[in-house]
Amino acid sequence: MSLMGRWQSKVGSQLVLEQGSADPSELTGTFTREPPPGQVHGSYDNLANGNVALSFSVAWPSTPPGSGSVTSYTGQYHAGPLEYIHVVFLMASETSPEDDYQSVCVGEDLFNRLP
Repeated sequence: MSLMGRWQSKVGSQLVLEQGSADPSELTGTFTREPPPGQVHGSYDNLANGNVALSFSVAWPSTPPGSGSVTSYTGQYHAGPLEYIHVVFLMASETSPEDDYQSVCVGEDLFNRLP
């Protein structure tokens, strides 16, 4: 199986991964946690054993203006009968300088392939 395709996280977010046109290890696509979707930009290694290390970032549209954030994900795709992507992420949100200490959230997520 391929890393490319449609995925859903355990919290219901939709991730669509596509191979980039400039480089065979480039990832592009969309990530929707709520409309409008964010654009995915990243890369992956193409290991022969079916397990793939990957990393991608999403810049979320600012709605309302001044409420923007960006999330960086890194983890692994695991092939097999129960394909999944397991990631750890850092999400940074816009804040005032005095609130920088609370601008980054750390978490993890699991994505399952959609039919």
